This record gives sequence, structure tokens and C-alpha cells, in this order.
Amino acid sequence: MGKHVEIAGIAGTSAVRRGWLLLGVVLLGLGLTGCADGGGRSEVSASISLAGLEATVYLSPTCSCCHGYVNHLRRQGLTVEVVEVSDLTAKKRSLGIPMEMWSCHTTILEGYVVEGHVPFEIVQKLLTERPPIAGIALPGMPSGTPGMPGPKVPITVYALYDNGQTEVYLEQ
Repeated sequence: MGKHVEIAGIAGTSAVRRGWLLLGVVLLGLGLTGCADGGGRSEVSASISLAGLEATVYLSPTCSCCHGYVNHLRRQGLTVEVVEVSDLTAKKRSLGIPMEMWSCHTTILEGYVVEGHVPFEIVQKLLTERPPIAGIALPGMPSGTPGMPGPKVPITVYALYDNGQTEVYLEQ
């Protein structure tokens, strides 16, 4: 799948700076496309900007990793409303999120549920493709995901359906 990358203002830069900029674009492209190695991994395409969109994140006021995820969304240009809730059980149930998909916070963005520490490029994929699902979930609190400390680990993000069913949406 081809990508169109437009770099504005590069004409007046030095050769070294252009080289570093090109290397950065290539590395960014590799990071956003995943490994597409045929081993169950799916390509992630970051083809739209989410800057200016509004998200609501329901979280516990005492959870620092949830606030880390909120900061991650804000760095991507989203406007984030934080709703602190001491017990998220009722909210998750009202949204139809199966218990085995639960994480420590729940985000509502453009009509989709985004459960847990879902990396931004996967949220972009969801909003680019706009599949007929209720949302996506990254169960638990995997190391190395946005807001979580530690080394990155392989993750599986699930599609959530209105009828409570789930299936693998993407592995990374």
C-alpha cells in the first residue's frame, strides 16, 4: 500500500538537515506501518490527522497511567475532556464493553469506544477506516503502550460489537 508524504519547506535546508529529515520520515513511516510480516500482524496506516477532534476519557482520579494516556492524546492534537469516576464498572457496562476487554480507562471518540491504552496509530486506523463496530479495546495495561512504563510488548487490539461479541482487530 503506497503512502504519499509531503514535506513542506525543505528546499531551503542544508543537505545534512534534508538527510536527517528524510531519515526521520522513513523511520516514522516504518513505525506507523507495523510489521505486516504475515505472522498475524496487520498494517497500520496513519492517513488522517485527528487534531481538533474531541475525546472524552473516563478514568479513576488516582490512576497515573490514565493521565499519561490523556497526555498522549493531547500531544496528538485532540481536545480531551477528562471525567473522573471512582468506579468505572457502570460506565463500561453501559457502553457494552465485555469484562474480559476492560482496562483502566475508557475513551469515547467520534462515536467509538476506545478501551485502554490503544496506541494512537491504531486509533487513527479506526477513524480512517470507520468500520461498522462499536469500538476497539486493548485489555489490561500492557507494558510500553501509551501511558504505560516499560518495554513494548506485543499487543492484540480487539474489535467491539454492539452485541457484545469481539474479534481481533489488529496485532502489533
